[in-house]
Amino acid sequence: MSGSLAALRDLARGVSSALVGYSGGVDSALLAVVLRQELGRERMLAAVGRSPSYPAAQWATARAVAERFDVPLIELDTHELDDPSYLANPTDRCFFCKTELWRRLIPEARARRLAVVCDGTNADDLGEHRPGYAAGVAAGVRSPLAEAGFTKAAVRAAARELGLPIWDAPAAPCLSSRVAYGIAITPGRLAQVEQGEAYLRQLGVTGDLRLRHHGERARIEVELALNLPPPVREALWAATTPLRDLELPVNWVSGEGIHVTLKFLGEVGDDRAPEVAAALGRAAAGARPLPLALEGFGVFPDFRRPRVVWAGIAPEPGLEMLQHRVEQEFAPLGFPAEARPFRPHVTLGRARRETRPRDFAGLEAALARLEFAQTAVVSALDLVQSTLRSGGAVYNVKHSERLP
Repeated sequence: MSGSLAALRDLARGVSSALVGYSGGVDSALLAVVLRQELGRERMLAAVGRSPSYPAAQWATARAVAERFDVPLIELDTHELDDPSYLANPTDRCFFCKTELWRRLIPEARARRLAVVCDGTNADDLGEHRPGYAAGVAAGVRSPLAEAGFTKAAVRAAARELGLPIWDAPAAPCLSSRVAYGIAITPGRLAQVEQGEAYLRQLGVTGDLRLRHHGERARIEVELALNLPPPVREALWAATTPLRDLELPVNWVSGEGIHVTLKFLGEVGDDRAPEVAAALGRAAAGARPLPLALEGFGVFPDFRRPRVVWAGIAPEPGLEMLQHRVEQEFAPLGFPAEARPFRPHVTLGRARRETRPRDFAGLEAALARLEFAQTAVVSALDLVQSTLRSGGAVYNVKHSERLP
């Protein structure tokens, strides 16, 4: 087949009715939209399997796309975490997950008299390690994208042509795929991964982000930061007590963890420590101790759906120059310069997932009532590693360079 929309539409019109296993990713979204356009609302249905391995953010995306294109959508609970074979996390883990998914979706299709059950497998997937696809084949599930010759690139091109807002979104496999093979899948580990990735997104990390869980702890982020002197941290923590008293759905940074992030590096292996330390030294060379005037409070991106609550920092040319040197030194090491303008701030807290605008009632007024203005002199550039724990992130300085 040609891998064209026309070919996919022909396939869609060739079935009387269909249920599509839908995740909200670009593959299944394209298929669901085309089925909806060709078969109408009454003869197709998108079905999502919900479990702790399915990210809440992905569910929100799936709902938004379905609503935008008038795709009828249902969610069904799946119970792969009750299967010891799945929990053992072998290399064919996906086989057990998809077996459970189709065990739930196929009876639903039969009950609704939908003739065909299909998935979003594309032609490129057929040449990869895809034990989940084998489960679909065993269950009699069809893969119209693969049948129509759609490669990954063709899927994205067609999705863009149809106006799908996720046409260029990175792949979003389930949370269990982030846990190293052989390490048992548990709800707690899946939650750690989901919370860690949400935290990194809030820091501004974009693109194909996948936090890897390696057992006892998730190796997550490393960043370049300016740590505030303890008296200033303590004063800021005390001044923002009224915010924490509001009991908002916000994970507040501990007083010890308050700092200014200059650049997020992501997961950095120990083998790269020497080159990272050398780049840190080059960035700090020639810089001077920085007077940082902390003043004002706000949120990113806005008060309707705040993701980050922050304390502001007044413009400081020396800080701008240091951040620029950091970008220059770390870009050759494979850490691309940030696309967004540098907006220095101190992160005070990050909104929890699945919040609603009304959950933050009173936040804007509370921030306006806060009074805090202090200048902190920072004399070191630090390489900070943070590990996500159940009570929040724990920060450790791995390397430090004095600002001469």
